[in-house]
Amino acid sequence: MILTRAWQSWQLGGLTDFKTGRLGGNTHPLSSWVVPTDIDIEGDRLCWDASFSTYRTVHGPAKVLDELVKITVDTSQQKVADFARRWGVVGLCREHMWPHVHSRYPGGGDEEVYGCTLLGGRRPFIPIEWYRQLAQRSRSVLNIASRLHRGIPGEPEDWEVVVPEVAHWDDTVINTRWKQVPYTKAARVADERDALGDVLDRWLDLTRTRIRFSWVGEHPTFGLAASGLVSAVFMSLAFSAARSGGLAVCSNCGRAYTPARRPAAGRRCYCTDEQCQKARVRDAQYDKRARDRRGAS
Repeated sequence: MILTRAWQSWQLGGLTDFKTGRLGGNTHPLSSWVVPTDIDIEGDRLCWDASFSTYRTVHGPAKVLDELVKITVDTSQQKVADFARRWGVVGLCREHMWPHVHSRYPGGGDEEVYGCTLLGGRRPFIPIEWYRQLAQRSRSVLNIASRLHRGIPGEPEDWEVVVPEVAHWDDTVINTRWKQVPYTKAARVADERDALGDVLDRWLDLTRTRIRFSWVGEHPTFGLAASGLVSAVFMSLAFSAARSGGLAVCSNCGRAYTPARRPAAGRRCYCTDEQCQKARVRDAQYDKRARDRRGAS
């Protein structure tokens, strides 16, 4: 019942796809990662063998976020394990309990390596509770984004999960004249939008989500590529919060933007800039005249 109400709220905020009802926009065709086939439950952990496991590849999932948010504190260990066997496990660093990929930061042509060690070493493991916490964090982000799209501040209990400091912001602020004045709803919504943008941007960076270009056949493809399960989750959260199906490159100005729906392969697409919208009309008229000439010949 609680999840049903949450999904209705996400629909009101425009976070779900109108046709499919799914979160995270369309599929992410440039994303793939490997999943070990021997994930075992050992007490309150999921374990696998990093040295001797066989692996299968997961390609561009569109439903990973939809299935993750269904995991709650009451979800059984077996169902969490089933989710992990389908979508993947996460190698965590022992020091921060973050995905281990965050310990390598690319910069200046070389990679600076932080001193994080893989939780479990050659026999990695991940606490089952970690999946429940990731699911709760994802639901809270969606709850906040839905309310912010409707001009309403996020609930404090959701911010407690995402950024606790935001949940404890004062009801008054200091203005430019150094006077304490009421914190208006509009100002709080604007500040919370900035806060949510910062945290999603940081999560994408920590999980090494990157832009990837690929040319298959006649049509090049450009978009974000996930480095693993958590990267795909955060990417889907970002697309949901942006109410977008992914990235596209404007055919007129060449800038990347987030369209409401992923453009069809081989077709022009245009961002919302006024000049680019004029170019869209102009190009459509040119295409129509070209079709008319071909039909008359």
